[in-house]
Amino acid sequence: MLQKHRAGAVITDVAGRRDVCHAALPVPFVMVRFVGNNLHPTDFPRVDAWIARLVEWRSLGLGRAYFFAHQPDDGFAPETLAHFTTGARAAGVHIPEATIEPPPSPQLAFFGASAAPETTPSKKKAARAPTRR
Repeated sequence: MLQKHRAGAVITDVAGRRDVCHAALPVPFVMVRFVGNNLHPTDFPRVDAWIARLVEWRSLGLGRAYFFAHQPDDGFAPETLAHFTTGARAAGVHIPEATIEPPPSPQLAFFGASAAPETTPSKKKAARAPTRR
């Protein structure tokens, strides 16, 4: 069904639950959500296994791959991604340089709120909700 609609699925690799990690590719792209275990000794071998699998899939027609790393403490995610990037590049996979830039505005901008608080007083008084007594 996914192939018919040219849709893919996210493959989630969770430490300690390898039984839930499927590896079917119905389309020529893949999104891998790697969930580590705070740099447990098994994390990097699992990352290396993904590099090998992605290189193999590329030889079979994989066009694009997205690899997201999560950790229970996401402070460890950059180290996980650095290991992935180094290994993938050593295996001949082109990975563009990543740049991390601060967002252009606070998160509230996603909801249409102003990026900065209003500095001039409004001419209209704010409506107050009725109070219950």
